[in-house]
Amino acid sequence: MQELIKESSINKDWISIGGLTEILVSIISPLHDDDVNIQKMNALNDIVEGNERNKEIFIENQGFYNVIPYLALDSSVSKAAINLLYEVLHDSSGWNTAYCNDLSQQKNAITFLVELLKSPTREVAEKAEAILMKLCDEEENILKAAEAHWYKPLVDRVNEGPASSRMSIVRALLSLELDEDHIKLVGAGVISPLLEMLAESMEVKELSLSALVKLSGIHEIKKLIADAGGVRLILDLMFSSHLRTVIIAKCSEILKNLSSDGDGTKFLVNENGMQLQLEPVITNLLAYQQNLMISDIVRRPALHALLQICQSDAGLVKTAVSASGVSGVSVILPLLDDSNQEIRETAINLLFLFSQHEPQGVVEYLLKPRRLEALVGFLENEDKSDVQMAAAGLLANLPKSEIRLTEKLIEIGGLKAIVSILRSESIEAKENALSALFRFTDPTNIQFQHSVVDLGAYPLLVSFLRDASVTTKARAAALLGDLSMRSSELSVMPKIAGCWSILWTRGKICPVHGVVCSVTTTFCLLEANALPELVTLLQGNVHATAYEAIQTLSTLVREESPHRGANVLHENNAIRPLVEVLSWGQESLKAEALGLLEKIFMSKDMVDLYGSTAKVPLFGLTGRSIHEEGHLQRKAARVLLLIDRHSRSSTSLVAGISD
Repeated sequence: MQELIKESSINKDWISIGGLTEILVSIISPLHDDDVNIQKMNALNDIVEGNERNKEIFIENQGFYNVIPYLALDSSVSKAAINLLYEVLHDSSGWNTAYCNDLSQQKNAITFLVELLKSPTREVAEKAEAILMKLCDEEENILKAAEAHWYKPLVDRVNEGPASSRMSIVRALLSLELDEDHIKLVGAGVISPLLEMLAESMEVKELSLSALVKLSGIHEIKKLIADAGGVRLILDLMFSSHLRTVIIAKCSEILKNLSSDGDGTKFLVNENGMQLQLEPVITNLLAYQQNLMISDIVRRPALHALLQICQSDAGLVKTAVSASGVSGVSVILPLLDDSNQEIRETAINLLFLFSQHEPQGVVEYLLKPRRLEALVGFLENEDKSDVQMAAAGLLANLPKSEIRLTEKLIEIGGLKAIVSILRSESIEAKENALSALFRFTDPTNIQFQHSVVDLGAYPLLVSFLRDASVTTKARAAALLGDLSMRSSELSVMPKIAGCWSILWTRGKICPVHGVVCSVTTTFCLLEANALPELVTLLQGNVHATAYEAIQTLSTLVREESPHRGANVLHENNAIRPLVEVLSWGQESLKAEALGLLEKIFMSKDMVDLYGSTAKVPLFGLTGRSIHEEGHLQRKAARVLLLIDRHSRSSTSLVAGISD
């Protein structure tokens, strides 16, 4: 047939008269070899070229149905298929609209054509796009193309289409399932016209805002909105009292999206990139929470936005705490009782931030009936680590002098919940729980300390010294120091016979405390095997952990019997790294090290062992003069004098300095 067509185009008519066109269309089959099907489609392409009767026969005999599957195959087959379709769709005047409509109704036609846009063969991709653009004269096909992840017709229609069509397409956009990459593709083309639509009727405003809500959670789209001056437009709408609730709610959602994922105030700028005035924004967001008549669909995203804005800038927390003379704490505290769980959880996160600046109002509120129980509920919420983190952080910020608050927390299970958080996976929640624990390890209240130890917190604290963040290690070391401060008092033998005296006669005597110690009875660091871990912290050359390690080790060296603790530190290889701190530590760390060395060198044996090693860094701190006026220099001079006093050398160290 191809040879006949080459001889004369009139043979195309004879082919159709002989019924060969119909037969050829019908025998295109997936059961046959691809090469054979390619030959068939190429032959059909020659037969229908410029011949309307053969095109009609192709259409009438389900030609589209037979050929479309080959668009999805390899390049040689798909090329033959797209060439055939392209030819069928054209007539003497251009595109055949009826045939185009017929093609668009075929299953998978638009999806397969969209896939061909990625073809490495330029001719194939160009013909596929040409067909698609013609099919997308119809809105229905624009949506089908978008569902196949090709958005050019949709973007073109939103930018250039008539008002009614634009609205229809934006509605269709709202129904699309878009992942992050596809949101970027769509958003890059439609943000500008969507913002323009905000100046139109209420119906158009609502539609545009709905689309902006859908798109505005992606970093790149946020920037497009900000660069186009859209943030000011959205804020103006959001804080307009005459607009419908649904408009304000959608603006709240957009503001929430703009500030989400740690972006905070980054995109709250004008078209020139200048930061907008945020104090009135914060004031208005707080006002939404005060107004009980405002719907939750506004309050929830507004509260989220407020939280994210405050999290991004500590200065804005202060603004929120006292915005326009209204205490942010007094506005947010009642939300802990809100019927909406999301609002309650967001409120506790905000209060954690606010309590750093205004803790007292929080205490007064929490001590009211049933308030503290609600807070403990947040601590116990194992499904929400951010809520646990915020609740624990809130407690950590409240004054430790509020003894009634601490007592009440123990009574209702708050302390137990805090210790449970220490076993969680969340680093942030764990760190805040450790900070909250300080109110219970106050060395002036041994009953509180016993409550902590009885709940099994001691071994957890020791384990944190080994494998945790720097903050966790430092706080754990400090908490152990609080407990260890009472060990000497707890180890005092009672005058009457009893279990203590029985243990004393049977057990191993603690080399520091002089009695049979344990973790639960005397809070003993040695019995908890904490010393090796504390020494490791001392050797780590990290200021925060070394500082707390030194303070905790200092609790073992008591003034009345310094040789005991000093000897234990020597046996655990703690003194040499302590001396080394004088060479690398910050001034405050060096001061702590000098304070402990001063107690250690009360022992002549320790002077004999470490005195000569300590001289060099001590000389460096005194500036070779023991009469310097600086605090650090004076401490170093006192330690040098101690070494001199106990030195076996007959030559006075002081005389050596004076010389």
